[in-house]
Amino acid sequence: MSKASLYDWDCVDWTNQDIIISRYLGCSKERVRQVRFLLKLPKAINHGRRTYKVPIRCIEEAERRKLPIERMTTGEIIKALGISKYTVHKHFPNRKPYGIRWDLISDETFKKTSDKQLAKKLGCSLNHIIHQRLKRRIYRKKPWQDWSKISTRELLTGNVQLITKKMNCCTSTVMYHVRKAKQTYGSIHHQSR
Repeated sequence: MSKASLYDWDCVDWTNQDIIISRYLGCSKERVRQVRFLLKLPKAINHGRRTYKVPIRCIEEAERRKLPIERMTTGEIIKALGISKYTVHKHFPNRKPYGIRWDLISDETFKKTSDKQLAKKLGCSLNHIIHQRLKRRIYRKKPWQDWSKISTRELLTGNVQLITKKMNCCTSTVMYHVRKAKQTYGSIHHQSR
């Protein structure tokens, strides 16, 4: 090439794809293709295979924003960079280890602490805590659901909406207690006779 070139073509590894060379030199992919053609060099070894651009962009974005990747979980990285879970696992191996060491959390902690407080303390979702509680078979009565406050007569009348509001729980729970009361005491009509 007779003209003085803006790029140092001598230091280029021509086994790489044109797109990678263009990124390295800071020129267009088309210019690399033209120079390769002029120098009568063969195509790249992996020519035609798609170069995955997302990891390069997301790594550059993380560096530009100075994100503390080693202290971030997979979910936090996904939200921050808008990439897939697969990309995070493949290209950010130094991220915060996924998951919580559930074996280090005692059953007593599950019994004493509310789900919301535990989720906040561990930095995980409420569903994770509920799943772990059920997995360990730790069933805890909700403190606001003291069924001794409701009289048997109220349960036997079966006013579900009123009891639901009073107990601050779902209708299926109330229906369960109504059925249980009817099985134990019979219906209100049989008692009045």
